[in-house]
Amino acid sequence: MFKKIAGALLCALGMAVPGFSAGEPSLAVLPLRGTISNNFLVDQDQINNAVTSAFLNTRRFTMVERSQIGALLQEGKFQSSGLVDDATAVALGKQLGVKYVIVGSCKADNSASREVSGTKLALGAGLAKLGFKNKNEVADSSETQFWQANIKVSLRMVDVATGKIEQAFDASGEARTMNRGKSAKEATDKMEANLEAKVRGSAVAAQTGYVIKVYSPSELLIDLGSSHGLKADGRVQVCRREEDIVHPVTGKTIRGKKVVLATYRVKSLDEETSVVVVEGAAPNSVKPGQIVEVVAASR
Repeated sequence: MFKKIAGALLCALGMAVPGFSAGEPSLAVLPLRGTISNNFLVDQDQINNAVTSAFLNTRRFTMVERSQIGALLQEGKFQSSGLVDDATAVALGKQLGVKYVIVGSCKADNSASREVSGTKLALGAGLAKLGFKNKNEVADSSETQFWQANIKVSLRMVDVATGKIEQAFDASGEARTMNRGKSAKEATDKMEANLEAKVRGSAVAAQTGYVIKVYSPSELLIDLGSSHGLKADGRVQVCRREEDIVHPVTGKTIRGKKVVLATYRVKSLDEETSVVVVEGAAPNSVKPGQIVEVVAASR
């Protein structure tokens, strides 16, 4: 979940630069535009961290370090643009070497309200809500202040190669407590969880996963299930990647060639995992941690 130290955790959990050898699509979350009220005690950088964490926690994407994004944003051509359009975001995505960029906006506010508790025999309900008092009001009545925090993000996943919107995500969170900072944090946490659930259930996230247990070379357990869009009798490919190659002239790291080991059919599944069985000859080199890609599913 969202935490004040999210920036440090992202690196610790495996944030990677382009060229990182993995099967999942590479992705960069660009700074969001939007309006955050002064009473919402979670700043723009923390909200960006929460959005990044939501994608990272799905384990379906190779994420770019935010420090690398920040370095590019310091360049005049990007800084002056304000990242207000998808074309600019695509240009930045090409510089980062990613497949997708996340762009969008956020809105967050936190407003105070007061509630009166106790018995107010001498006042009408309307006056009591407004906090009016008179000498006939009973002594045990009290007034409590609450903070209602609301946050919403609207995001677009843009394919860097085509410039087209691959997927759109809207996520929100709200909380009401007596503490202004606590309300903002809880609302942000709920937004992050809401976004993560939507990303996990999206077609883009369902494209890749991992082998998590090998019962035998012909029967495997994978971390894709119905919540990722996989269906009974769906088909997946188990793949491995050869070692990355460093370009001898430019020094750029080029992702190693993908090798398909075998195609497997879904035998049984639940929300988060599936048991798959091989179609054809079973490979000898299959092992936990290898990449799984969805190639077909029953209609």
